[in-house]
Amino acid sequence: MASEPGGLNPALIHFGAMVRSVRLHSRMRGEDLARAVHVSQATISKIETGKYRILEPTELKQLILALACDDVTGHQLRQQWSLAQLDPSSFSFMVNHGADTVQRRLASLEATAHEIFTYECAVFPGLLQTRPYAEALFVDIGHSPNAATRLAQARMERQYILSQPKRFTFVMSEAALYSLHGTADKQVLADQISHATRLSWQRNIEIRILTARRGVPSVAANPFMIIDSRYVSAEAAISEQETTNTVEVIEYHNVFRRLYEAALDREASRELMESAVKDGDTQ
Repeated sequence: MASEPGGLNPALIHFGAMVRSVRLHSRMRGEDLARAVHVSQATISKIETGKYRILEPTELKQLILALACDDVTGHQLRQQWSLAQLDPSSFSFMVNHGADTVQRRLASLEATAHEIFTYECAVFPGLLQTRPYAEALFVDIGHSPNAATRLAQARMERQYILSQPKRFTFVMSEAALYSLHGTADKQVLADQISHATRLSWQRNIEIRILTARRGVPSVAANPFMIIDSRYVSAEAAISEQETTNTVEVIEYHNVFRRLYEAALDREASRELMESAVKDGDTQ
């Protein structure tokens, strides 16, 4: 382990705070941790305050072993370490370190919308999520359990708009029916599918599912949301792209139409969700 970073990185600060919290929970002194990972106590202090450089993978592994944390905590530390390597403008970085701001911005946009079109390629859309499912997702991307609970609550509060006279159209991948995330178990996933199935009976909510058997359009690579014909938020591999440009919004509507037409219709999608729960095939 060597030099420290030239400037403070919010992700490193959060990583350091997590390390300190785990150490204190384990009743371990800083000097004990330093001895276990073969560094000075000053280095441990810098790591815990976010003033040290990003650890190498072998150093991270050594630190997690020394902390003797459980699998969930170890996963969270590794996720946070990964985020520290991202550009601060990337989507994953903003989701994890500006999640409250993201939730507030989306709530504001959704509140004034007439129509919302959402495509998700791996998980259930946020407006359809149950609290346990949302919490598991937030933990999976590196949030602490307490933060995940707070963010899931904010997501639940956004869902009041589902009962308003707005039109919601969701297209999602079949993979979401069979994928466990973070701390979610089979029951959490089954409850999530049942919840989405119930919502699909609302006249203003349409859920369509893309299946491998029917074929998935090549445009289905990244999730995005369209609000009316005025705003698009699209997730790329390492960044979030937002646009209000009319031509670009129209192009996203065209992409959504292709996904919509390739997916199972409303009734067939509902039957697929019902059968996934009934058969217990959610793993």
